[in-house]
Amino acid sequence: MELHHSLHSHIIGKGGRGIQKVMKITSCHIHFPDSNKYSESNKSDQVSISGTPMNVYEALKHLRAMCPLTVYMKLPWYNPGQPDLRPLMSQMDLEVSVEQNIYSLAIKMSGSQDSSVLFAIRLVLHHFLLTEEYVNISTNVLAREELNYQLENSDEHRQRIREVCNKNNVTIQTFPETHTISIVGSPAGVLKVRKLLVGLANVTVQFDCNVMDIHYPIQQLEQERGLQIGCKRKNGDIMTITMKSTESKIAEVLQSRELLLALPPTTYSSPDDYDPSPVMNVTGPSTLIPLQTELASGVRVFLTPPIESPRSPDPDESPLAASILKGAKDISKNSPRYPTDLWSGYGFSSSLPADLLKGMMDLSANESSTTTNSSLLMNHSQRGLCSVREEDEELSDFSASSTNYGMSRVFEQPSRNVFSASTSVFDSNSLPYDLQWDINYFTDPSMVLAQLGCSEYMIQLRDQEIDMHAFLLLDEQNLKDIGVSTIGARKKIHHAILS
Repeated sequence: MELHHSLHSHIIGKGGRGIQKVMKITSCHIHFPDSNKYSESNKSDQVSISGTPMNVYEALKHLRAMCPLTVYMKLPWYNPGQPDLRPLMSQMDLEVSVEQNIYSLAIKMSGSQDSSVLFAIRLVLHHFLLTEEYVNISTNVLAREELNYQLENSDEHRQRIREVCNKNNVTIQTFPETHTISIVGSPAGVLKVRKLLVGLANVTVQFDCNVMDIHYPIQQLEQERGLQIGCKRKNGDIMTITMKSTESKIAEVLQSRELLLALPPTTYSSPDDYDPSPVMNVTGPSTLIPLQTELASGVRVFLTPPIESPRSPDPDESPLAASILKGAKDISKNSPRYPTDLWSGYGFSSSLPADLLKGMMDLSANESSTTTNSSLLMNHSQRGLCSVREEDEELSDFSASSTNYGMSRVFEQPSRNVFSASTSVFDSNSLPYDLQWDINYFTDPSMVLAQLGCSEYMIQLRDQEIDMHAFLLLDEQNLKDIGVSTIGARKKIHHAILS
């Protein structure tokens, strides 16, 4: 049989597992041409199958079914977002990729079984409330010069293909340079024409027999079955007979062999034709059916179901949500929260004074009674170490409380101690970066490290005999050389020095 050489590696599979499985199932020996490994110019498409007639017939069908089939189809698309085909993927045993532009939606499907590809096409069309009559798909068939020659010079094949194309509203176009034939039309029609073109591939059946075993005139058999039969005598009365036809007539060739040798007839099962009916019972949840609207001009616009906004879990159904809600209710806004040792290492900040937090809480509590909207005024004369945050926390230099309408409030910050308690960054607002801290209150680097939560690096500073004046001259590389190993701690300390 003939299989395009570009498909050989796909059929053989990794480590030969694909073809070994076929040989094990069919009990046949399948050989691919060795010349393809060494010759880049002349590639052979011939594949040899050796075995009993029935096993050879089954092996041929297996090999043809392993050839990949790729179809493309474009659908009308007017939505800005990409459609969500994930609910359909579980029902398809195919590789599907989507390419979207502003006016159309291109879907590429790759499979090996025509029936599964047709089912997937109809499933997608059903999802978008389309019918096969109004959607065209395209595919390519790899063909050598022999197939193109048959299409151009064989009146029988050309007439048959023209009838099938006209009946199914399919157009074909040959490209001899790339050895491909393009097929465009309705889904069922394209697959039927593809099957017809693949069936025109050459098939040769060769067997040895004794001259005395031939019981039917060879020339008469050629005329009746439309075959090309060649005979070649080997040794003595042994003769090699070669029957040549097309792949779609492989069953007739094997039956002709039985007629020639007067063997009991065998019935060879033929694959079922594809159902061209566009009606398909596709059942699924109602969420798979998109919304359909119709414009005044009569153009139908297909809209995918809207994505629901995320909702918080129901505390009655989720024990975790219930515990979180209970813990949130236990927090009093009027009392500051003090850090504990359990907070260490969980991303909580240790640099926000509790008095400032309390002032922000009071502001949040009285927010409903505040109606004046103005620009945010900050007090730059206050004392205290500014909030130190990691890179992923630096979202804004101004993190004062804002209303639901995004307007800032004017507030006067009360006087506060230099340091009192600290709290978490998740329920507090950070200080602006441009606040200055007074060196008169921090006379030793260990005081700064303690406030930053980096007390474990006090030993390195003491070993290097770094005082406060030397500490203020350090940069990140100096901190790394001293022994501050983690990048987060280096950034905290360096940010405190800069502020």
